[in-house]
Amino acid sequence: DASTEAGRSQERYRLALWSFIANILSKLMALAVMLLSIRWTLPYLGAERFGVWMTVSSFATMLIVLDLGIGNALTNHAAHAAAEDEPEALKKTISGSLGFLFIVSVVMGLLLSLLAATLPLNTLIKVKDNTLQPEIRQAVLVFAVLFGINIFGSGVQKLFSGLQRTFEGLLASAACSFLALICIAWAAHLEADIPTLLLATLGVQSLSGIVLIPLLMKRNQFSFAGISKEIQQQYKTLFKSGSFYFVLQLGVLFGWGADSMIISSTLGAASVAAYSIAQRLFQMCTLATFMLNGPLWGAYADANARNDKAFIRITFKRSMAVTIGLSLLIILFLLVFNKWIIGIWLNNHVELPLTLLLAFAAWAFMESVVGSFSI
Repeated sequence: DASTEAGRSQERYRLALWSFIANILSKLMALAVMLLSIRWTLPYLGAERFGVWMTVSSFATMLIVLDLGIGNALTNHAAHAAAEDEPEALKKTISGSLGFLFIVSVVMGLLLSLLAATLPLNTLIKVKDNTLQPEIRQAVLVFAVLFGINIFGSGVQKLFSGLQRTFEGLLASAACSFLALICIAWAAHLEADIPTLLLATLGVQSLSGIVLIPLLMKRNQFSFAGISKEIQQQYKTLFKSGSFYFVLQLGVLFGWGADSMIISSTLGAASVAAYSIAQRLFQMCTLATFMLNGPLWGAYADANARNDKAFIRITFKRSMAVTIGLSLLIILFLLVFNKWIIGIWLNNHVELPLTLLLAFAAWAFMESVVGSFSI
């Protein structure tokens, strides 16, 4: 009975459970794309070209700030609008918010394209083989366009989280990751260049939010009619709440988003390969804990909108306890069996230093625990 506080609490857990199940499927598909793309492409790309691909791909983490925090703000914004139980007002809020996010994504995509065409990439991404420079320039230009699309798609996903329909967004992500896996297999078979690999991975995966728009329209929660007026109504609120997330995202940028760029510009693109592989190995831990905690964002937002503090306290204690236990188990497994895993995964093409593995083990534990708190 969602009209009572106890019933609403149970409903949040029910929807979070569906999201958790969908999250497992989505993250497993994303993990498959991540692991298999390395296995299939490293042998023919070589360490240097592979390092270039990983460096350009890492821009997605670095440039997360370019949505101005609006993507994350959409979760809470949608949750508060949904808590009012006024369908027409909710439709206007969603339409105006997504319209404004679309404008931001187009502007940022154009800005990035301009930078990609003019920046001294030979300084930012050092390679021994200068014949790679045209391919690097083309890859960065392709990335700029795809990232603009990704800003909008990610925002739609965050909106669904605020509506407590996270599982629908995750199912769309899983479907797009499966399609990306097929595309990367085909691209690797043809020994495709770096721009094509970006299209096969980031390009296809960025569609996961966009394909949800027809679902909003079917439910009468999104409309193009009068959207310009609704954009004017919503943009100030989104800017205000988004500014907080913008500051947090700057922390992500300077904290670890620029790692691959720093390594590439100082040690060379080839050194990014070992770093990226170690990072992706321990993402098995952070992905697992995010699968646990990520679906709770919408539940927390709804509980906060309804001033249900008890739900937030109880749920947080449970999630933190499970996160600590699960992350320690996974990290211990990865440290003990890392050589066996890398042997199966990459046929021992790359050897990872113990110090690098220990550093990432500490990082994975901290990010997992902090992730529970940040959600």
